[in-house]
Amino acid sequence: MSLQPRCRAYLAIIAAARGDVSGAELALAPMQDVLTTERPPFGAEFGGYAAAVLAEIAGRPAEAFELLHHFWKLGVGDQNRYSHRFLAPALVRLAIAHEELALAGEVTEGAERSAALAGEVPSVQSAALRCRGLLERDPEVLVRSVELARRGRRGLDLAGTCEDAASVLASHGRLGDARVLLAEALDYYEALGASRFEARAHAALRAVGARRGRRGSRERPLTGWDSLTKSEQAVAKLVAEGLTNREVAQRLYISPHTVNTHLRHIFGKLEVSTRAALAAKARRTQDHAFE
Repeated sequence: MSLQPRCRAYLAIIAAARGDVSGAELALAPMQDVLTTERPPFGAEFGGYAAAVLAEIAGRPAEAFELLHHFWKLGVGDQNRYSHRFLAPALVRLAIAHEELALAGEVTEGAERSAALAGEVPSVQSAALRCRGLLERDPEVLVRSVELARRGRRGLDLAGTCEDAASVLASHGRLGDARVLLAEALDYYEALGASRFEARAHAALRAVGARRGRRGSRERPLTGWDSLTKSEQAVAKLVAEGLTNREVAQRLYISPHTVNTHLRHIFGKLEVSTRAALAAKARRTQDHAFE
């Protein structure tokens, strides 16, 4: 089985994310015939997803919706569940936008059936929760989806999940939590050089009343103390000093829920799971600073 369709799809997504529309179109050009056939070759679903990403970036959401729906139906017919992790969330989001709620529910249930068969795969579990959270506009489900996406270490998936969760959180009036997740999405987009997606996240951040300057794609790493934002470093230092979440919230004039959100990000970026381990890392970082 040839991996060429999958490789071309990845090239197209990278080019589209970086704003190189012509490069994305060139990568997908040899696949045009298989994007509409009823019997596509192995890997064509990746091309379909990439073509949908490109269509949405180019301002053609209806075309993106039709492409995703076409390949979803083919996958259901062939019992191809692997593609659910990337097709399902995008299709649910666009189906809701096109008021195709029955389809959004059908796709969500399909993603959940896949998740039931892959209990140890964070990306599959995250995708199912992301679909359910979007369908029901449930911020807590989407926050859990983000947590699982962090474990899956698929950067674009994580950033997109952060954007979806932020949108729903903002609709529930939780603007501070939405800003935190949008900042996380921006960290990944900037690190990956995904300028088109970065611009989208910046627009969403402005919509929730915040703004930040562009730092460049390589200025902040994705892990370690230097990967933490200023807000995350402030929280980490206070937690390392032994303050409770409520005390941190009072000191920084933020909500305890926002402190919890920051801590989830901090634990993931520092690769620790306890407050004691966080304190130890903070002490080592401070020691190195004075060497």
